[in-house]
Amino acid sequence: MKIVLIFPPYSHRKFSENLPFVDNEFGIYPPLNLLIVAAILEKAGHKVSVIDIKAEKLSKNEVIQQIKLLDADLSGFMLTTYMFNETLEWIRFIKANTGIKTLVGGININLYPEETMSHIEIDFGFRGEAYPNLEKFIEALEKGKDYSKIPGLCYRNKNKIILNEPDQSSFDYDSLPIPARHLIDNSLYYSFPSRRKNFTIITTTKGCPHNCNFCAIAPLPYYSRNINLVIEEIIKCYNDFNIREIEIFDANFTANRKRVIEFCEKIIQSGIDMVFACRSRIDTVDPELLRLMRKAGFERIYFGIETPSKKTLKLLNKQLEPCLVENILKSSTLADIEPLGFFMLGNPGEGIRDILRTIFYSIKLPLSYAQFCMTIPKPGSAISQDENEKYWKSFIKDNIPERPLSVKGRKLSTNTIVFLTYMAYLIFYIRPSIIIRRIKKLNSPYQLLRYFKAGFKMLYGIPLSIIKILKNIKIFYGHTRY
Repeated sequence: MKIVLIFPPYSHRKFSENLPFVDNEFGIYPPLNLLIVAAILEKAGHKVSVIDIKAEKLSKNEVIQQIKLLDADLSGFMLTTYMFNETLEWIRFIKANTGIKTLVGGININLYPEETMSHIEIDFGFRGEAYPNLEKFIEALEKGKDYSKIPGLCYRNKNKIILNEPDQSSFDYDSLPIPARHLIDNSLYYSFPSRRKNFTIITTTKGCPHNCNFCAIAPLPYYSRNINLVIEEIIKCYNDFNIREIEIFDANFTANRKRVIEFCEKIIQSGIDMVFACRSRIDTVDPELLRLMRKAGFERIYFGIETPSKKTLKLLNKQLEPCLVENILKSSTLADIEPLGFFMLGNPGEGIRDILRTIFYSIKLPLSYAQFCMTIPKPGSAISQDENEKYWKSFIKDNIPERPLSVKGRKLSTNTIVFLTYMAYLIFYIRPSIIIRRIKKLNSPYQLLRYFKAGFKMLYGIPLSIIKILKNIKIFYGHTRY
């Protein structure tokens, strides 16, 4: 069978935790999940193509031309809740112009399967882990067999939506093949802080062993991949695709200290010249581990700091001692690893003073980068209340308009939090020390252009957010109401 996997372009959404310039400029990442699907299907003998619309800068007509040239029998998409309606538009457009059947997967259909399958343009979907049952499904589709015995498959029978129960026990993380990176142009990808080409991402774990209540990953099962298989994938990236920088997309790569040590020692033994970045928790690293990670090629670590407030950390179920933060960040800097801090603004109970405290806390820390996120009720997270879950279901099923969603107990308006988030970026990055450091680290004009572009959009957003706040102020006969 000939199968085309399609990764649509995405843009900022009104309910995003990030500001528009962050969502739109932070990077272009390879569609890793689709590349794993492609590798599974190729191994089963199918002809597979991958179209990354944003990375390749394709128009709608160019996408249709490519699909027709491939003479594809099936199209595949990954669905996320935020980008559902954007993806659905592409599914509808491709369906109308080619008539081929559509298969979808991803966290959205796992959370909202019936709402997802209510759209007739979507022929099939997988709940849970699709990987173990993809071959069974393709065989059933080719030969017209019964779908009822395929775990996790969603489909229609005489216009009735059928949702087969997923079987998580059948998932073996180590059985997954290396992603089919030969199907994409690896020179097209980057993250905002990345410095080398070619760039890619990998995952070595799924889920997260911690239970922060603002995170949509926390409720998912946690799996870790055999380190030998991870090293094999990295060596292949280095030798076959000229990749020289890898960002490890695990929620917390350093969750298992022994595993990180094994990873670093094997990378050092391999002798490859590779740069790494990863996400981590402050309380899962120490000076000795950081020195070893630097020796293995780690140049950046993204730490979830969130807030200096112990009270707010407790509300977020983030078991973290703020007193550790400065010491670990200093150790990271001494090890010559640039730390990035993630911060959350607009948490339950926070006023303007609390947010300003977080912003000025960020500039006191020895950070090379900071990312400021607005606390939102992510789909499936513990802080997503019933009314928010109703909104997500209606958003998926009925395509209701986007709107910012509030967290229970929040004091400030969305517009105020947006403005303060813009100010956080301005205060953090428009400092001589940060500007000089970034200039010293530049290794190409392209990287400089990337910084200027993001900086201009950041500055442009500040007056727009002020205008939105002013529009909400009503003036009646010489007095102002808020």
